[in-house]
Amino acid sequence: MIEYPCCTPGITTIYQQDDYGEWGYDFSKQERCGLTKYEDSSSSDANTHCLSEPLGYPCCHGCRVYETDSDGSWGFELNKWCGIVSTR
Repeated sequence: MIEYPCCTPGITTIYQQDDYGEWGYDFSKQERCGLTKYEDSSSSDANTHCLSEPLGYPCCHGCRVYETDSDGSWGFELNKWCGIVSTR
């Protein structure tokens, strides 16, 4: 299971690429972060949460942010809005 958070929108440099997608590095947290896809969010553990489920939208499978509002960051997958999974 991939247990790295999505990169914040300001992090765009690709440092590594593998079967799970493209990876950046958050120097402020000193940890790797996902720039594109990563493990299915339905297998997430207690350290993550999806802002969109209580609002009736699925969790995103990827990390690409298209919109940010007071609820959090949103992606768009399979022609539907979805919530970006974040760490608590």
